[in-house]
Amino acid sequence: IDGSPCDTLGIDNIPLSRWRYEQDTLTPFTVQFYDLSDYEPATWSWDFGEGSSSMDTLPAHTFPGPGAYEVCLTVSNANGSDTKCKTLEFTEPVTATQQAETAPLATAFPNPFRERFSLSLRAGWLPVQANAMVYDAMGRPVLTQRLSAGFNTLDLSGHPAGVYTWRLEEQGRVLEVGKVVKIGNR
Repeated sequence: IDGSPCDTLGIDNIPLSRWRYEQDTLTPFTVQFYDLSDYEPATWSWDFGEGSSSMDTLPAHTFPGPGAYEVCLTVSNANGSDTKCKTLEFTEPVTATQQAETAPLATAFPNPFRERFSLSLRAGWLPVQANAMVYDAMGRPVLTQRLSAGFNTLDLSGHPAGVYTWRLEEQGRVLEVGKVVKIGNR
């Protein structure tokens, strides 16, 4: 019957190109590609966007370096072909030194807390004239404390439950800001 959902059969389909990838964590420009194509492709053609190609179904490829690469997978069978492209962008890997430089100067714990919380200062940072300032939810200062290297305990036992903002300042410069939550006693 014309126009009914039963008048067309899905045979002799053109393949539908679909794929995904995973970047290698140890070698940052190496990528494993996975074919997820539908409708029984018979051939696969990968174009990695920098002059290299592969006919494998699950190729691994190492790109030459940072940049944007348009990767395309073309799948074909006797009925036709289909292409799916995605742009992969690579940046220079972050070094351990760069990670240390971008690590926070202080970490607050526990969070939430009942009476006191600690600020753990980043290893290697020796504050000269640094203070921790704590403010209540209305922005009123409730505590100012001189900091020393390592762990610093801040006591808010005389203050009500709520959200508090802490701020590290050294010689008039704000270095780090965070929030902690004080919960009531049981």
